[in-house]
Amino acid sequence: MKSNKGFTLIEVLIAAIILFSALALISDIFKSAMLSSNKTVASAKYNQVTPSAITAIKTNLRTAVKAKNITAVEGNVILFDIDYQWQANRIVFNSQPVGEFDDFAQRNRFSIYKVDVTAKFDNRERQFSFEVATW
Repeated sequence: MKSNKGFTLIEVLIAAIILFSALALISDIFKSAMLSSNKTVASAKYNQVTPSAITAIKTNLRTAVKAKNITAVEGNVILFDIDYQWQANRIVFNSQPVGEFDDFAQRNRFSIYKVDVTAKFDNRERQFSFEVATW
């Protein structure tokens, strides 16, 4: 009687199919985890940088409209590869409150602007708005 030692071709093919299926599944899980991680990093960076960008936008707006009668201003701020494009439109233009004993009119110099911002980063866009008082 002849003793067979080793594996048949069918057994080797089945083992190879199982091995390659497991490797494909693991690589797909790893790819999904990396994509999720990259999205989380981009979102965290956006959330950390946005308050500084708002401060820069307010400063740019106040500098642009200081002692001028301007109804609309636009610009952009780039921080950490995030492009913040903004447009401000004046919604209120008033003078200082007049007391009952004041006999002279104050000139208009206080403004409130509504600022619309579009942030562009990693092939995505986010939009938000806020209001700024200037004088």
